[in-house]
Amino acid sequence: MSAHNSGDHRHGVEWVQLWDGRRWPGRIRGGLPEFRFGQAPPGLSTRRQQRERGLSRGGQEPFARLTWKRDQRFAWLYVDERARTKRTPSDKQLAAVNKALAARKVCAECGPVDHFVRTTDRLCGECHAAGVTPTDGGTAGWRAVQAWQDENAGDGAEHNAHTDASAAAKRAATALTRATDRIDSRHTRTHQTGRDEELTRWHRRRNRTDSRRADRNRQPARHLVEREGSGMTTPTTTPGTSPNTAAAELRAYYGCRDLEARGLRAVPASDEHGQPTGQVAIDADAFCDWLDDLYQEDGD
Repeated sequence: MSAHNSGDHRHGVEWVQLWDGRRWPGRIRGGLPEFRFGQAPPGLSTRRQQRERGLSRGGQEPFARLTWKRDQRFAWLYVDERARTKRTPSDKQLAAVNKALAARKVCAECGPVDHFVRTTDRLCGECHAAGVTPTDGGTAGWRAVQAWQDENAGDGAEHNAHTDASAAAKRAATALTRATDRIDSRHTRTHQTGRDEELTRWHRRRNRTDSRRADRNRQPARHLVEREGSGMTTPTTTPGTSPNTAAAELRAYYGCRDLEARGLRAVPASDEHGQPTGQVAIDADAFCDWLDDLYQEDGD
């Protein structure tokens, strides 16, 4: 009779919900599923069974309980899907375990033996039966243990030296990274400052040019031009003044020795209706162009 059929008719057996949604005959005790020996569902194993397959429970809690001998003996069951691969010890770890086990077979009086010694006085059976009292140092057992300890200390010193070198290399790499970041940050800030200053100068020149162009556009062509910053107007002559006299007055006002060399020329002035006034002034367009060049030189 199969486990399914036989389990349905036994007293106290019920269908238990498994971790993967399956249902299996068993019972619940203490909040955990419980199965009889040989009737556990596939996918559950004891720690010994997992260890034989090179697995460990991986920190999981027991999922169920396996009982036998009329519930007098039991073992915990773990889910195989949640198990992890058991870590493989290194050669040094295996050597340390072997030395620890071998130290249990060293008599404090006669040295290595083929069986474990007593843990109280570290004497073998024969030495204990003979009533030997172990002494500190000088015996074969203590010399063997001391040699093993010295060997372990040499291995530990080599490991510590390697660890210290690795830590020093990591600290040096961290310091180099920080120094590089500081240099890059300083270079970036310098470049950013220079770019901001250049942009500020460009905006200032642009604003001055725009303001001068706006002022020039508000003035009528061939009208008397007001000199920026002085609050004065270009001096004109009374009607009938000769062009030479008017040019001399304009040269004295603007400090220009040669008006023609700067692109400026004296022209007859006219009113807003285009009628001659009999006065002489500098051409407005030429004068504004000359001011633009002058301010451009000052800005640069």
